[in-house]
Amino acid sequence: MATLEIIQARIKKLQTQAEALIAQGAQGALDQIRELMIKHGLTTEDIERRAKARRERERKARLGVSSGKAGITSAVKGKLPPSIAIPRRVQRGVVTRDRRHGSRT
Repeated sequence: MATLEIIQARIKKLQTQAEALIAQGAQGALDQIRELMIKHGLTTEDIERRAKARRERERKARLGVSSGKAGITSAVKGKLPPSIAIPRRVQRGVVTRDRRHGSRT
């Protein structure tokens, strides 16, 4: 069983070397980022301000369907839920009289 122990020792040694290389690469990347920030006169506040603005922009919900004049909106894709029930002619932007309800949509 000496060979199994030797192989396990080699694996452990290689794993520690791999972790050291990964840490060294990460440190090199951080050093490169710091150099670029100094070169261009940026601070962490500048970067965070842009990231926060981007997050807020992405948070805004986009409407999937809007009924136009009725003001009903839905973020669903595909068939609309019955609670909204927008006639198809309104979805297409055509304004016509709805004969069933006698109202103008």
